[in-house]
Amino acid sequence: MLSKEILFAMNDVNEQYIEETRRALGMSDGTNASGKTRKLSRIFLLAALISTLMIGTAYAAGLFTMKERRPAAMDESYTIHYAEAESGEVTWSNLEYVFRFDGLDECRAVRFKPGWLPFAPNPEFNMMDADGYYQRMVSEGAPEVDALSSNYQPYMVEVYYAPQFNTEDGAMLLMDQKPGEITEEKWGEDTVIKFTASRHFDEIVLPERTIPEHTNCYYFVIRFSETEGYIVVTSGTSDMETVEHVARELDIQQTDEIVHTSDYENHAVFIDVGQG
Repeated sequence: MLSKEILFAMNDVNEQYIEETRRALGMSDGTNASGKTRKLSRIFLLAALISTLMIGTAYAAGLFTMKERRPAAMDESYTIHYAEAESGEVTWSNLEYVFRFDGLDECRAVRFKPGWLPFAPNPEFNMMDADGYYQRMVSEGAPEVDALSSNYQPYMVEVYYAPQFNTEDGAMLLMDQKPGEITEEKWGEDTVIKFTASRHFDEIVLPERTIPEHTNCYYFVIRFSETEGYIVVTSGTSDMETVEHVARELDIQQTDEIVHTSDYENHAVFIDVGQG
């Protein structure tokens, strides 16, 4: 807003707001003050009120940001701690895509409950609490579908947090699944990223069968809250309609737990469907 517009707007501010600001600051009502003093006091109160409104607007605009969303560089790599490796760490390279986040170093944890699923998830792969809410939910194979086919993981929902990636080496990665066109939209206050990824496979010869050369498709819907800091990734091998339906119907609920950047040993994760 221009300075001239601010001055005109100041003249129309409801006196009730001015009075509430005066009381909040513990200022005198200026009854016995000169006209010049009262005018200066009003200007000070208006400035305080505008500052408060601007701070509120900044808060509403978001405490967290997706600071990067881009294809990975040819020589880009991320090293994480991995106890099972001989060196105690492993380096990921040959990456496809990078999501990076910024903002506060902490936020409240969330949990989710599915409102719709095409079929029940596999209990052994899930993290469900006593209230029926999840931190992670996976379906490893559709009913009556060969697990070795492209539909071996029809849907998966996982929770991440912007503070988890709020370091120089922090990123959410696609390693082997190359995204096509990426679209962005709003679901309420959540920023939603949607895309289809693909991966080509050469012929695979197994003792019991041979799988011909083929290309698999993978579907992603990422819900990111700029005010709450959560990142809920719904993905799968079924189709975009199914994956988006699962993502739209999630009941995402905050908990009392606080997650911090320092809680995480590794600040890079990969979100490829069917891996890990």
